Amino acid sequence: VNPIAKVIQIVRKTIDQPLKKQEPPIKDANVDDYDEDTAKNLKTDRLEDILFKISKLFQMGYGKLGAKIVRENMLTGEGDLNIMVPGIKVPTIFLICRINHFADLTEALQTEITILANKFGKIVHDCGDYWNGSANKNTGDMFLLTWRLPNVEEQDSEAKRQAANDESSEYAIKALTAAIKIASEVRRANDLKGYSHISKINKKLEKEYVPKIQIGLHYGWAIEGGTGSELKVEATYLSPQIDIAGRVANLCDEYSLPILLTDNVYNFCLLYTSDAADEGLGVDLGGRRIIKKK
Repeated sequence: VNPIAKVIQIVRKTIDQPLKKQEPPIKDANVDDYDEDTAKNLKTDRLEDILFKISKLFQMGYGKLGAKIVRENMLTGEGDLNIMVPGIKVPTIFLICRINHFADLTEALQTEITILANKFGKIVHDCGDYWNGSANKNTGDMFLLTWRLPNVEEQDSEAKRQAANDESSEYAIKALTAAIKIASEVRRANDLKGYSHISKINKKLEKEYVPKIQIGLHYGWAIEGGTGSELKVEATYLSPQIDIAGRVANLCDEYSLPILLTDNVYNFCLLYTSDAADEGLGVDLGGRRIIKKK
């Protein structure tokens, strides 16, 4: 009974908290006699190990948004993933990162391009997660992070509106902080600097390659939900606002800047600079800090 209970526990934990890291199964190392009961336990242990690995792959593959969608379907108890349901309209801050010269890098590196893309991806996702962002789409040279903001209705009280604005302002600052940290980590990453000395890359670019990333920030609405079919489902945000964030990221090259943001993100941030040290939420910019306006 105990081995089956452990298997059920893994499934329940996956349903209740899809993104919480689970402890790996504890295996009995003191099995001496291979009798019928031992064989059954080994099969159960194997099932437990498989379910644990599936739950890890599930966490990696679906992310926060996908976990929410799958959890809602699993709680129905019907056993099927129903995606033929309306999405949810949510206010969101979009952060899009693009890897510079990605087409040329792909031609030069061929199969090794996935290693380089994943090195960029780890920096982007780690920084985004640290500052409460959610990793969403990855499309080769582009990574999308999102910050879901609180909804404000017309009938909401003034106090609730103010609280929502304060929370949105905090998320906007976190999104901008994540962008600055991403650009900084890309610049200082030693494993990325090594690509500057790969001759086939420099030959393709006709100059020495410098690892860079372009980041665009934009605030707008999005439809949150699952799209696809029973053969392939993707948890995503659908919105023309995402394209605006992408176009803003593309403009970074034209202005020779690593980060650009639209005015609505800036207005949410309510920023000012100060030479004074501040213990509150802020970003160090070489002796000056970006902090929230009082």
